[in-house]
Amino acid sequence: MGLIVLYANTHFQQGRALQGMFGVVTGLSALMVAVGLVPALRVRREKLPSRIRVTTLSDGSVGLRIGVRPQWKPLMVTCLSLFAGMFLLRAILSALNASSASDPVMSGLNVLGVVISIFVVAAVTYTLAYMFFGRRPYFLAITETKVVHAAGKSTSALHWDEIDKIEPVLYANTHMVRVTSARRVGIDVTTYDDRHRLTSAIDVIPVRLDIDPPLLLALLRFYSRYPELRNELTSDAVVDRMRRADFRTPKTLRRDNSQDKSSDQSPRRFRSARGLDTSAVTDS
Repeated sequence: MGLIVLYANTHFQQGRALQGMFGVVTGLSALMVAVGLVPALRVRREKLPSRIRVTTLSDGSVGLRIGVRPQWKPLMVTCLSLFAGMFLLRAILSALNASSASDPVMSGLNVLGVVISIFVVAAVTYTLAYMFFGRRPYFLAITETKVVHAAGKSTSALHWDEIDKIEPVLYANTHMVRVTSARRVGIDVTTYDDRHRLTSAIDVIPVRLDIDPPLLLALLRFYSRYPELRNELTSDAVVDRMRRADFRTPKTLRRDNSQDKSSDQSPRRFRSARGLDTSAVTDS
């Protein structure tokens, strides 16, 4: 970052404003990338997501809906806009260098730089247009009857009685919660153009929902294990349970689930940096 500031300052002092502006925009782009990456590197969360509520879904059912992190879109728009400005300035500089270069090799390289920069600007412009006009919601919803996961152009739905297992997964250094369907039961995936296909698992990325991974894992496992309590998903009782992080076997069900190992566990606390470890922490 210091080198970029030095680069921009040197060109401004020498009266080359275009090169100086290129340095400023490059520095801002690097800064915004760092601002976006640093929070994403933090796996654990101590608060509930800001976009969590009990609401009516598009199919008329009522359930808990956890939406995508709201701060990502303005951050992405800012980063992409700076990238577009940076490569646009690079294209102008390359065009000026190509017109003044006496060496045909350098002139050709500058022309190539112009072409690459224009291609990148076009790609960034398309991405920005897609974010504003073509982007579809990313959310996780759980109702009394099913789990719904919307990810861009596709929406997956799986009924509770069709779930085989719910497990933590680490893929490409990304923590995910995987909901796998029972054998010979496919998950119905609906695409944006109303086409249907089948898959065997739903992969939910907690960081995109700004939710603590163990909390999400425990939430899904709890309501999968205790269908008697799924009526909580239609009221704020589920949010209150998440806030308390209380996923023990309810007292009213302990007699019927006396062999369930989770019945004697204390409420889980999701504060230690243990990734997707779901072991209970004893209250002090």
